[in-house]
Amino acid sequence: MSAPTENRSLWRDIIISTRNISEANFGHFHAISILFLLPIFFTLVVYPCFHLALFHPDNVFTSFSLSKFEIIVLIVYILFLVLFFLCAVATTIYSTVQAYHDRPINFVSSIKSIRNSFFPLLSTFIVSQTIFISITLLFSLVFVFIVRILESLRLIELKYNSNHLFFVIPTLIVLVPVLIWLQVNWSLAYAIAVIESKWGYETLRRSANLVKGKRWVAFWIHMYYGLVIVVTVVGGAVFLVSLGAAKGNQWRSFGVILQTVLAIVFGYVRMNQYLMANTVLYMYCKDLNDENLPLETGSEYVSLPLDEEKNDHAIIMSAPSENRSVWRDIIASTRNIFKANFGHFHAISILFLLPIFFTLVVYPCFHLALFHPDNNFTSFLPSKFEIIVLIVYILFLVLFFLCAVATTIYSTVQAYHDRPINLVSSIKSIRNSFSPLLSTFIVSQTIFISITLLFSLVFVLLVQILQVLRLIELKYDLNHLLFLVIPTLIVLIPVLVWLQVNWSLAYAIAVIESKWGYETLRRSANLVKGKRWIAFGIHMYYGLVIVAMVVGGAVFLVILGAAKGNQWRSFKAILQTALTIVFGYVLMNQYLMANTVLYMYCKDLNDENLPLETGSEYVSLPLNEEKNDHAIV
Repeated sequence: MSAPTENRSLWRDIIISTRNISEANFGHFHAISILFLLPIFFTLVVYPCFHLALFHPDNVFTSFSLSKFEIIVLIVYILFLVLFFLCAVATTIYSTVQAYHDRPINFVSSIKSIRNSFFPLLSTFIVSQTIFISITLLFSLVFVFIVRILESLRLIELKYNSNHLFFVIPTLIVLVPVLIWLQVNWSLAYAIAVIESKWGYETLRRSANLVKGKRWVAFWIHMYYGLVIVVTVVGGAVFLVSLGAAKGNQWRSFGVILQTVLAIVFGYVRMNQYLMANTVLYMYCKDLNDENLPLETGSEYVSLPLDEEKNDHAIIMSAPSENRSVWRDIIASTRNIFKANFGHFHAISILFLLPIFFTLVVYPCFHLALFHPDNNFTSFLPSKFEIIVLIVYILFLVLFFLCAVATTIYSTVQAYHDRPINLVSSIKSIRNSFSPLLSTFIVSQTIFISITLLFSLVFVLLVQILQVLRLIELKYDLNHLLFLVIPTLIVLIPVLVWLQVNWSLAYAIAVIESKWGYETLRRSANLVKGKRWIAFGIHMYYGLVIVAMVVGGAVFLVILGAAKGNQWRSFKAILQTALTIVFGYVLMNQYLMANTVLYMYCKDLNDENLPLETGSEYVSLPLNEEKNDHAIV
């Protein structure tokens, strides 16, 4: 087989291997891409038009000098790109190596790998970019020198407009192949930095030696992924700039949003596969040179000798696949317990959850009708009576919610162990668990509110700084509010969701183990470790539907003006409200049950037994006892 044919065959094998690894661990690679690559491509596509709108609103470039603030913004932007890029490289290469050798991978270990490989990657990045920039500057100086000589000899008369930019083309024809040749030689540098923990120029030299004889394969990998990435990103950015999307309301049009989303998604997906393909090429080159990965690659998280036999972990049984299986089992167990005790769980839901969802859906429209009948919000200061009503309403919601949590968790634990349950014992359980639940609720909500206030203060501070610098002119209307608040929510919501996932088991711990306050949160974070994706899936599966239904039902009644006149008596208002309330309380009941089942599952995994007495008279459920003769009826 000739060398070109062999290279084409190897290139196809690498592309196929990359796709197989990506498909077998689809969720994992998408998760790390969304975390690190999506912000990069979002800013690469969106930032240019906003930068021009802020600093050059008239698209006039009379001078190449930049203001101090513009320079600071550009430096922060570049540092942001470098930080997220290196994190993406570290996690993607680590995960690809693990998957290549059929080892189980999970999100947490991939994130932890950044700690060991960040500085080798950073040194490699600095050295390689320094060489690229130096060569570019050298070519630029030579180009300027030649142009100056030609001008002095009056062979050309240079005008600074687009028609005379053709003088740059010959320089690019020479410069671009040189940069591509260096990039091809250094294709494996980042993989070497992560796996072999080499630093700086050593990674570049090692890559050039390792890729020798396979440079055409590396080149076609660059072309196959790189061209699509460049065209997509540049095309998306130019489209937004030419449209002036940062000016007026153009950014809200469907065409702009669709174009931006497509450019970002295609960009980060291809970039992820590009990093994976280079890692697979590194593994192939190691195999061809009969080299084995060292027993320890300079870090604690990779131990992949190539000459060992494939272990028993198939890629399809990776941690994400296992998590999906456990999630399905938990949802199925929750439904089985609910169906087997249908009447009991509906009774406690009607008693405690139905009033909550009824008020969540109905109260907003009546509150507006009573205190703001003309929808006039000239002041953010409510009256004393309105404040008292809101406080009573919140206390009502908290009281009923904690009672619902106590009774549901108690009943689920009893049913999980085939113990008989009845409404009276479930209600009595509130007496023992109310105070632990209340302390857990107060501590968790205090933390949530504190973080939200902190983000709000930072947001207000940034807005004030931008106003002082006259970079923005804030108007208190809906368009400006959305433009300013959405970036803050994009950062805030993932933080709150992450905390909520870590504290998923806190209420179950408060009821079953009778722990209080912060101790329940700490215990929950430790117990759910390794199963956070399951907890996240439970939150998304139930939480999104609950929030969408309640918010949708409340907004429907507000828009309809159901509290004014006789609109609340109309059939569509009654039907919409009834469906929202019923589905809402049923799903909330199952959400509480699912988190309790997850708690029991995590206890089983950690070989922990429930204490004989959990600090109260009503739970006595050692997990190692045999199932008793009480069937769930």
